[in-house]
Amino acid sequence: MAQPSTPSDALLAAARAADRVLITGPLQVDGDSLGASLALARALRSLGVARVDVTGHVGSRYGWLPDAESLIPEPDVSGLYDLAVVVDGDRTRLAPAVEIAFDSARRTAIVDHHVSTEASAYDIAMVDVDVSSTCAMVLDLFDTWGVPLDRDLATLLYTGFVFDTGSFRHPSTAPGTHHMAARLLATGIDHSDITTRVLFERSVPGLRLMSHALGRTRLLADGVVALSWLEPEELAGTTVDDTEGIIDLMLCTRGVSAAVLLLPRGEALTKVSLRSRHLIDVAALARRLWHTGGGHARAAGAMVPQSLDQTRDAAAQVLLEAVRPLRASAK
Repeated sequence: MAQPSTPSDALLAAARAADRVLITGPLQVDGDSLGASLALARALRSLGVARVDVTGHVGSRYGWLPDAESLIPEPDVSGLYDLAVVVDGDRTRLAPAVEIAFDSARRTAIVDHHVSTEASAYDIAMVDVDVSSTCAMVLDLFDTWGVPLDRDLATLLYTGFVFDTGSFRHPSTAPGTHHMAARLLATGIDHSDITTRVLFERSVPGLRLMSHALGRTRLLADGVVALSWLEPEELAGTTVDDTEGIIDLMLCTRGVSAAVLLLPRGEALTKVSLRSRHLIDVAALARRLWHTGGGHARAAGAMVPQSLDQTRDAAAQVLLEAVRPLRASAK
């Protein structure tokens, strides 16, 4: 039997041969990972793949997405899968139960666009760091497989487009990004509502978190770096969704080239989010903070096994070192 000639062919063949397929994003899903996961699952089912499980936690921000109600909570994932696919992330950032299922799967695959992803860690790998979102890669898969677009698929994919491009603001946005987005809009989706829900709508607790974080923001290196954090008691009763978008506002401060937001996840665990406007590769900085950190050149993060105070000092140090050449050239 002839072997599939491309990774996209191999992925479809592996899914069709599987009794059970698992699709997952990283532990803390975002609009791109969730949209890509749900869209890929819907397409595979339309192509005759009988059982496709998608795991993740949507929270209040994404609960309105098509098929969101079908998601399996991460702690409930179990059993042997013939194929496990991680989307918009890598296997080092999976929830514990999902990691066990992924590692025990007969075949593994990845669809991703992060520069920190190691393609060699998977049986089937599609990694393209030059595209603006994983949802753009999934749309290319649909074209290859002959999957027609409908409003539900377009809604899922557009969610990833607007999230990972920051509503087409980020440098990764290319002419082709707009051409693909136009195809999604042509299905009749409510692009304005999707963008508002994904990027701008906030809960009341989220509004208060934003007030806390912005109010204590420190401007370092003559205003080139913005640093802030949230205290454990401020995060009590809130969700991951409530912290989205805060760091983007910090980065929009006039004169700021890089921003960092720290969120305590326990006594000795801190989530670090990093953003930059230009010239500073924050994915490299994330890896300096912890070896599993990474992401994109302009948007990255890490889960650092240190206290909030320790991580804040370390993050400030690596950012100050990174912006030193910028300050020197400006003099």
